[in-house]
Amino acid sequence: MRLRSLIPLLSMLVLAVAGCDRQPEQQAAPEQRRTLITTTVAELRPVQLIEHSIGVIEAIDAPTLTAEVAGQVTRVLVDVGATVRQGDLLALIDPQPYQLARSAAAADVQRLESVIEQQQRQVARYRELVKENFVSEAALEEAEAQLAALREQHKAALAQLRLAQRDLAQAEVRAPVAGLVDLRLVAAGDFVGRGSPMFRLVSLSTLQVRLPFPETVASRLQPGLPVQLSSPLTPEQQVEGVIRQLRPALSSGGRALEAIVEIPNPGGWRAGGSVRGSVVLADREGVLVPEASVVQRPAGTVVYEIVDGTARERRVETGVRRDGWVEIRDGLPAGAVVAVDGAGFLSDGAAVNVQDRRESR
Repeated sequence: MRLRSLIPLLSMLVLAVAGCDRQPEQQAAPEQRRTLITTTVAELRPVQLIEHSIGVIEAIDAPTLTAEVAGQVTRVLVDVGATVRQGDLLALIDPQPYQLARSAAAADVQRLESVIEQQQRQVARYRELVKENFVSEAALEEAEAQLAALREQHKAALAQLRLAQRDLAQAEVRAPVAGLVDLRLVAAGDFVGRGSPMFRLVSLSTLQVRLPFPETVASRLQPGLPVQLSSPLTPEQQVEGVIRQLRPALSSGGRALEAIVEIPNPGGWRAGGSVRGSVVLADREGVLVPEASVVQRPAGTVVYEIVDGTARERRVETGVRRDGWVEIRDGLPAGAVVAVDGAGFLSDGAAVNVQDRRESR
């Protein structure tokens, strides 16, 4: 009897224990995890296709100064690197022989002037005597012929004096143009002949820049295109020039093209220095997105367009990259909302949570 009364109690205990171990038959499905991103709008903006080059500054005028007279160099007043103005004294050639030559020529001129004065008086007297038949016509003609010959000698003597004065002046070697002494070929004590090179000057007023470009942009380059130039020494100073000429050139990488640009010296630029040049090859409108929006995937270059809280992968073709922005040539329309920060963590169809909206450029 006692055992029968315990059976219902044991059954209830077993059912209670079983109920405690039983899991809920149904659980709510977890919410899909969302990636935190920022976005911007792809907008149609002006795009410039710019080609950059590192070129060399050259002097347009680089005259070599030669000795105009022969003699011993007594003084050299400048050295390589000196900046000179037009007319500055660079060197002296012994002037003594030319001083003597000038003195002799001047004395000859004075002598002839005195002789001519005497001959003029004699001719005048003969003309009066001819009237009275005291002197023959032949004697007068001879006196006049002598006067004409003396006058020709006087002209020649004057020319000789001018030559002597010029030679004496050219014993002082002066700068024909303002510029920089690029080469010095003489020293004090050297003997130079007429035509011997002494200095090379580089004009600083107008400069020429040679900018090499690859053959791939040859069809876009043409004379007249503006060029922005800057020197590494003064990068904040921008100088604008114009392509004057295009020349074929050879480089280590193959064929190339040189653009020749002439500019007034902005100050401080010297021949032999390097310069950075930028040429605008094309102006167009294009769809721009931040660099962070452009992601590399196995399928290629992609941008994630955000549609109704979901990332949609768009395979794109890129163009110009500049100042942190990338031109989208194909694959994305203007006005599309694209992921920026966090784009690298997305995949096609991923749910996103937009934190803020970044302003477009």
